[in-house]
Amino acid sequence: MPKKVSVGEAAVLYGVSQTTIHTWIKEEKIQSERVSGRRWILIEDNAEAPCEASQETYQGTSQAFQTGSQVDKIEIENEYLKQALADKEKQIEDANHQIKEFLKQQDQGQQLAAMQQKTIATLTEQNQLLLEASQEKEAKKVGFWGRLIGQQA
Repeated sequence: MPKKVSVGEAAVLYGVSQTTIHTWIKEEKIQSERVSGRRWILIEDNAEAPCEASQETYQGTSQAFQTGSQVDKIEIENEYLKQALADKEKQIEDANHQIKEFLKQQDQGQQLAAMQQKTIATLTEQNQLLLEASQEKEAKKVGFWGRLIGQQA
């Protein structure tokens, strides 16, 4: 009496990939049935791989396929990581450029503030001199009665 195993179990049993199991189902090399949306493989107790080649050949092919597949996955992942690294390096470069620009702006702002402080100090000094000159003129002014009697400043 045949026993029912899943596609994954059949792949392990025969030493092939699940894709190969599905191919064999389509080619009607093995029997299967679908129960509740799940595919079951019918296997006899003394079942061998349904092809002329031996099971060892399938296992070797499967291992080579898996190794090749793993190498492909690693190469794809490697390319992805290289691209991600390049993207991060570009972001770092952009950030460094922005930092340099901000530092330039900060230096310009500090220079402008220093110039403004110097200008304010100069204006304050000029205002002080004008105030003193104005006060001296007031002090030297002769009033009405002083001019009447001929008083001079």
